[in-house]
Amino acid sequence: MHSSHKPTNKVAMLIGLSIMSSFLIVTSQVLFKVAIAELSLISVIDILSLIANPCIYACLISFIAGNVLWWMIIGKYDFSLAYPLVSLNYLFAVIYSIALFKEPTSVKIVIGMILIIVGIVFVTSQFSDKTNIDRDA
Repeated sequence: MHSSHKPTNKVAMLIGLSIMSSFLIVTSQVLFKVAIAELSLISVIDILSLIANPCIYACLISFIAGNVLWWMIIGKYDFSLAYPLVSLNYLFAVIYSIALFKEPTSVKIVIGMILIIVGIVFVTSQFSDKTNIDRDA
């Protein structure tokens, strides 16, 4: 009976790791956007000034952590299952754009986000108790 829950637990772990990876990767891009917001990035001085900006270091840490998680995911799980979860990046990007950057949203964006969530549920729910969803099984 315990083995019947194994794929569900593996899918839950995959989704959890994917959420963390996507959050960290999108957060790194947000931190980069914040760091360069007032720079023209045309001059060498502007580019070098990024070295003194703490947002750049937080960006790098977040980017590396998110990618290490992603490498763990694609190393462990079937690529055809893992890769569609990258669409979580879009959800986090929209949330940041609205909450932090006060960018406008629309019904189409909200519908798109709902469709992404439905797609994730659809893709991950196709795995039954008899499906091998990772390379360790």
